[in-house]
Amino acid sequence: MKFISLTLVATLGVLSLAMRASAISDVVWKPVPGTKINNDFWYVGTNTIDRQGARITFDVRTNSKQYVLYSANCQTRMMQRLAEGSVKTGKIVVYERYREAYFPPNQVQKKVLNYACSQKR
Repeated sequence: MKFISLTLVATLGVLSLAMRASAISDVVWKPVPGTKINNDFWYVGTNTIDRQGARITFDVRTNSKQYVLYSANCQTRMMQRLAEGSVKTGKIVVYERYREAYFPPNQVQKKVLNYACSQKR
């Protein structure tokens, strides 16, 4: 019975991620201060932040228009990638989904995380 419930939970998680990514078309991208590389910033989707206590899920567009969906903890400052893709003509295209372990952010990711955690939603 445990196997079935874990499989169901994993399937529902992937489905909700797929629905989330395909439903996002009007993301409000805000540049993150201190992340400017090659004359462009990293951006956080401020209208798509999902926060529940210290836990946060948020969209990021890098300066090369790469897309990353992060899950993080605003207290422990640990992150994990949930999905990667690109932003093309304003729409998010997801290429890869992840279930990786939480990791400490690098310098740019730390600024992005701090920015996302500071947003009121």
